[in-house]
Amino acid sequence: MNKSKKIIVLLVVIFILATVLSFFSSSLPDGLEFVAEKLGFAEKETQAIVNSPAPDYSFGFIKDGTISKIAASIAGITAVLLAGWGLEKLLRKK
Repeated sequence: MNKSKKIIVLLVVIFILATVLSFFSSSLPDGLEFVAEKLGFAEKETQAIVNSPAPDYSFGFIKDGTISKIAASIAGITAVLLAGWGLEKLLRKK
């Protein structure tokens, strides 16, 4: 199997895992939100400078919650992979 086929197979496996594992995601607050609530400073939260495209790991424009979480996980994985690939290309040239 050549390198490009291996990469495609790896990407398919990653996206399948993201889809399956998104069903097991928790609706509970993450660690930072939990500590903020426990210590009583969560209400002091200010408006973000830049709004997240996928707040709470879902897209608001997709009405089905499950599909929204799957789409957000795939988008997040894609963004990380592209950023890593771009960084690798940038650093390899030097």
